[in-house]
Amino acid sequence: MSNYLTGLSQLNPQVKRHNGSTATLTLDENGTTNATLLFVNGVAQTPGIDFNVSGATLTCTSTLPAGTNIATT
Repeated sequence: MSNYLTGLSQLNPQVKRHNGSTATLTLDENGTTNATLLFVNGVAQTPGIDFNVSGATLTCTSTLPAGTNIATT
């Protein structure tokens, strides 16, 4: 079973605590909307509906509450 998923990069999630003052986040690396997974407090968000990514900027369609844990991959 080793190398079962070949050609895929390993997921390396970024976890951040959001301050609640804005709907934008700066990612550690450039990405695209459809290639980004976003989880807010463990709930998956829908690309193109709940958020968009342009370069290293992730923009949510609504402001997230302060203290929200955000994981992106």
